[in-house]
Amino acid sequence: MAVLALAFPAGARTSQTVTVYIKDMAFQPPSAELKTGDTLVFSNADSFRHTATAKAEFDLDLKPGESRSVVLKHSGTYEVTCRYHPTMTIRLPVKPAPVTAGKAHKKS
Repeated sequence: MAVLALAFPAGARTSQTVTVYIKDMAFQPPSAELKTGDTLVFSNADSFRHTATAKAEFDLDLKPGESRSVVLKHSGTYEVTCRYHPTMTIRLPVKPAPVTAGKAHKKS
């Protein structure tokens, strides 16, 4: 019986987890470039309740000290706001994840 396995080249991109901190009534920009498939964590370091809301994409309600995450499914710019504090906004550009072609190896 033959088994087909895929081997990905060294350096093939895997998804990453990136955190956006909410502190001092503001979203702090992430430290890494975002791509589709990445997990985006919102962490509320404020003493107030906040949301991380991006219209049709996600709506996370965060109590003080709480973190929640979403997987970024679409490329484009996510306009994130806090429903409780509408002046709190951040624009998060999300690029398409690179497509990596693997090589097929046949095992016997």
